[in-house]
Amino acid sequence: MKCKVAILPKINEPFVIEECDLSDPSPAQVRLKVKTCTICHSDIHSVKGEHGSFEGSGTVGHEIAGIVDAVGSKVTYVKPGDRVIACIV
Repeated sequence: MKCKVAILPKINEPFVIEECDLSDPSPAQVRLKVKTCTICHSDIHSVKGEHGSFEGSGTVGHEIAGIVDAVGSKVTYVKPGDRVIACIV
């Protein structure tokens, strides 16, 4: 499966949209089809190099709403088709 990702190649540079491969989820993982992903103020700090934990290339956006696409074999709390939100901080 493929997806498009907004990559920040370096601090203070424009985002680049790249296509990447998605693997099947491991036993404890959930894979989402993202419908909405917001950029919040902590992401802006990362883009400007003002966030100590960001050291170069990466993706931003950690407030997500989507639909469960696949689950690992040990996941019991959601199933494919469930609508979910995630705040990864």
